[in-house]
Amino acid sequence: LGVPGKVLFTNRLRLSSALRTVRGAESRAQSWEPAGDPLPGPGVPGNRGRVKPRLHIRGVSADFVALTPPERTMARLGPRNSNDPFHRGPTAARPRLSDARRSAAEGRPLAAGEREGQKGGGNVPSGVEEYLDKELSGVVGLDSVKAQLRQMIKNIRVEERRREMGLGSCSEEGEAYDMVFYGNPGTGKTSIARLVPALLQKMQILSKKAPFLEVGRQDLVGAFIGATEANTVKKIGEARGGVMFVDEAYTLTSGEGKDFGVKALETIMQCMTSNEKDRPIFIFAGYKPQMESFLQANPGMARRIAYKFHFEDYTPEQLTTIAIDKATKRGLSFSQAARGALPRAFAHKFTQQARSLWNGGLASRLVSESVQALNRRLDPATATREELCTIEEGDVAEGADSASAAVCALQGMVEDSLGVEEGKGG
Repeated sequence: LGVPGKVLFTNRLRLSSALRTVRGAESRAQSWEPAGDPLPGPGVPGNRGRVKPRLHIRGVSADFVALTPPERTMARLGPRNSNDPFHRGPTAARPRLSDARRSAAEGRPLAAGEREGQKGGGNVPSGVEEYLDKELSGVVGLDSVKAQLRQMIKNIRVEERRREMGLGSCSEEGEAYDMVFYGNPGTGKTSIARLVPALLQKMQILSKKAPFLEVGRQDLVGAFIGATEANTVKKIGEARGGVMFVDEAYTLTSGEGKDFGVKALETIMQCMTSNEKDRPIFIFAGYKPQMESFLQANPGMARRIAYKFHFEDYTPEQLTTIAIDKATKRGLSFSQAARGALPRAFAHKFTQQARSLWNGGLASRLVSESVQALNRRLDPATATREELCTIEEGDVAEGADSASAAVCALQGMVEDSLGVEEGKGG
């Protein structure tokens, strides 16, 4: 296979296959001519007694034809024409030349590996954008992150097109697909990180079995000399060929004195600079101020970060949508009055600073506290099905008070751990 000007089949019945790769100008098939000589070489199993018919195409050379099972070919093509051993009746399949027609219309040769249904300008398969839109349709907010993900796909397509044209890459030396996710807790960083390997699989950058591994400081840093390097190497090995999500990555450099976290970071850096094809794609996530300091302290790593995503805090209206979704997943619903009370509860019962420190977690807490208020209100012996499943406005008000008290009690501890000054947002 792969001889210009020839199309090889392992069976004369298998003639309904479409051309996998075609190069040249637009043309059409003229005739089939059986060559009658056996297929050459030992690389094709079971080639004894087979023939290689020759396909005459005006102005086009073909590399190979994909094969289909003979029984499917017979069923589709109908009875044999006695005058032509390679013709199966008036519905006989012809080589698919739409790739060549598109290539000629665009004035370019068809790129190796490009297939029907694939958008021009890269080997990235079509349907990637549609897949991303479908996955993001259920994600609340994060408009800038969604736009950046779409731009990332476009960047990859353009870079692939440059390589096809022999222009090389415009990316900085050592830059791969490593990413940084800036954002406060509960803004969806982990959810989007889990989408990345699936997206890159669709783009044929990662294999279908590419792993996704989420780690933190506790998974990497050991208690004695040498343990940190061993732990980090082990985790990198588990994520090889996939994505390694390092949550709160700034904690690897925030220690004082002889902190072993630096050893973990150095081991990761060695992997990032190794240029191994199957090394993991790293996603570093954390609060924006801390992550900016983290990258400033590690300029070598910062140079190798290809994409930086900022996850915005949720608005009260967006938190309302999240709360309704979470209640629906529990088999519950909010009454019309309760739905109207939700945005007011998020806006007035919780400060902006509390919303920034909790985000989606605040919606989860409010739903849980509202369910507790619902349970206290109902009589187990007489409650109807509808009453058991409906959260009312009073439940939301009571739940918001309880959630606000819990958040205020925890907020001081969270701020102390992050070094957030009083009166300033996270």
